[in-house]
Parts: sequence; structure tokens; C-alpha cells
Amino acid sequence: MKKRIKNMLPSAYRAIRDHKKLSEPIDREFQAYISAMGPSILQMGLIPTLAVYADTESGSAKDRYVILELIKTVLIGNEADYPEKESLSSLEGSLFEFSISEAQNTDVKESVLREFVLDVIVALKLSIRTFKLQSA
Repeated sequence: MKKRIKNMLPSAYRAIRDHKKLSEPIDREFQAYISAMGPSILQMGLIPTLAVYADTESGSAKDRYVILELIKTVLIGNEADYPEKESLSSLEGSLFEFSISEAQNTDVKESVLREFVLDVIVALKLSIRTFKLQSA
């Protein structure tokens, strides 16, 4: 396991535990959203995937944007590991808006953010398994 993912596990666990929209038992649909996000980023790219998850009126059974809030919380909690620390300090809006801003700066920053987000997703996937899950 990557050291960075290992370092993210405590903040990923806390992000899930403390999120106001999630309580045990956590709906398995959230686990599915987290699991699907990594492959989606690899196939479609970071910004298109974040756009899909940011849609608050998608008609999905559960609110996918919650996953973006969890990722944002873990990113901020692991700011010391993020290579572009100065840009993370400006993460006040949505993760989607932040990623667009990063992409406009340089492609390098977008790829760094993409790799970091993929690591956060792995930490969230591992952490959500420690909670009781319920079927939809």
C-alpha cells in the first residue's frame, strides 16, 4: 500500500464518520459510488467525472455529491502530502470548481490532483468497509 494512502486512512475514516448525510448503517449505494469513481476518472478524466458527481439533481437514489464532500475533507486533512500546497489552501468552493481552476493553471497540476484524488478514493473505499452497510 502506498504510504500516502496509509496516511489518508484516518482522515478518510473521520470524514465518513462525521459527515452529516451519512450515519450507520451506511447505504451500500455510497460504497458503490466510491468504487465506481476511480474507474470513471481513469476512463473519462477527472473533470468530467467530478461534473457527474457534482450534479445535485441527477435523480440518483442517493446524493453522489456527498462523495465529493468526503474527498474534499480528506484532501484538506492531508494537505501536507499534497505537492501543490499553496493551491489546496484555496479550496473553499466545490472540488469540481477547484479542479477546473487547477486544470487552467497547468496540465501538470491537474494530473497531480488526479493522482491525489485517486489515492483519496482508495482510502475512502478501505475506510467505508469499517462501517455497517445496509442494502438499498
